[in-house]
Amino acid sequence: MSHRNTIDRADSLPTWGSRWVVPSCWMVALGTYGLLIFGDFVTDGGAQRLTSIGWTIASLVAALACWRTSRQITDRRRIAWRLFAAACTAWLIGQLIWDWKAAIAGTKPSFPNLADVGFISFAVLFTGGLLFFRAAQAARRVAPQRIANLGLILCSLAVVFNRMIVEPLSRTQASPYFIGAALLGVLGIATCFVVAIYSLWSYRWQEDLRPMLLTVLSVTVHTVCGFIYAHQLLLSEYGARELTNMGWMLAFGFQHWAATEQAEAEARGVRSGARYQGEGWIEALAPALLLLFIVSMVALTIDLSSPRAMWVNVALLGVFGLILAFREIWMYSQGLQLQQRQEKMQIALDNAREKLQRLSDERAELERNVELTARAGGVGLWDWDLRTNQVRYSREWQRQLGYTENELGGQSNEWRSRLHPDDAEMAIYGDRKSVV
Repeated sequence: MSHRNTIDRADSLPTWGSRWVVPSCWMVALGTYGLLIFGDFVTDGGAQRLTSIGWTIASLVAALACWRTSRQITDRRRIAWRLFAAACTAWLIGQLIWDWKAAIAGTKPSFPNLADVGFISFAVLFTGGLLFFRAAQAARRVAPQRIANLGLILCSLAVVFNRMIVEPLSRTQASPYFIGAALLGVLGIATCFVVAIYSLWSYRWQEDLRPMLLTVLSVTVHTVCGFIYAHQLLLSEYGARELTNMGWMLAFGFQHWAATEQAEAEARGVRSGARYQGEGWIEALAPALLLLFIVSMVALTIDLSSPRAMWVNVALLGVFGLILAFREIWMYSQGLQLQQRQEKMQIALDNAREKLQRLSDERAELERNVELTARAGGVGLWDWDLRTNQVRYSREWQRQLGYTENELGGQSNEWRSRLHPDDAEMAIYGDRKSVV
């Protein structure tokens, strides 16, 4: 094999900086974890230890990736990524406290405990990061559509909160301290979810759209896991083999991927400021994704349905439908107005083209008449444009001097080159004498 072929083959191999290496590694890691946990390859105690190790490594990797990305950014977004890193670090600290109590102290951590301070701080710090991240973007103008978007987000959360939290609260025997800690954790991550979805919907992310999408996915997975965790805690049903444990690792995987995307974009210098053409897709798909969020969370608690909860959800979904209908009607009316403006502009453009064509035809007709008149009177005409230095000659002028129609060019230098040296001064300056 030649040296050239070796180089080409090496360049075609994936590198650790390529886009799909990070998600591929996370898929392998999560697949291995799921196989060991749900394939009954480990005991319940081993599953708990493996889950603790997974949470610790996942939060550590995400924190390091966010810190690394923050060092490569020079504008206001650096603060956002530092807060993302601080949020993952807070979770890591909480997890280390959990690990110490479970592995070293030999006690089963109860809820709530000191570790939960780190988990709750994660949501607060991450929300701050989202606020700083969106502050560096171009905001769309405030419109009824934006308000409707916020209403849809809040309605979807209200439905999920009613099914996942309110119902278990009516059955739990937990202490007020226990309930308060669980509600604090849920409200923190729910606030983060609202800020994330609304920011994605209401700001022009341009080249930062891919990192923002992955960050929103991370927050969404965290939110789902947070609601499920609180729901099962209130019912005293949470165990070591819950799918939620893998969900939190997946959330940190998305954040690691987002940090990598942001760092690679900064390394390439991709900050042209062009508008991303995928904004329309986000605008159209977001309501459907919110409905999917509602349906999936309600499906998890279908066996806990009560008449009261059912009627509350029906009312909330009715409000959701009304807001969605108002949003679509407003967007439709805006589309009609835009279409009408475009039609008026098209009519004005067509009228301008017709007027320009008429003027062009009148000018051509005038030139033909002048040409015929000059030819009938034996008059040769020429025109010299001093701004462009272009010269135009009538056919009669060229015929009288013995030139064919296309023999002379349009530059004045060509005309001067054909003058006799003794006549050049008179032809150019007339009766004036040249000044030496």
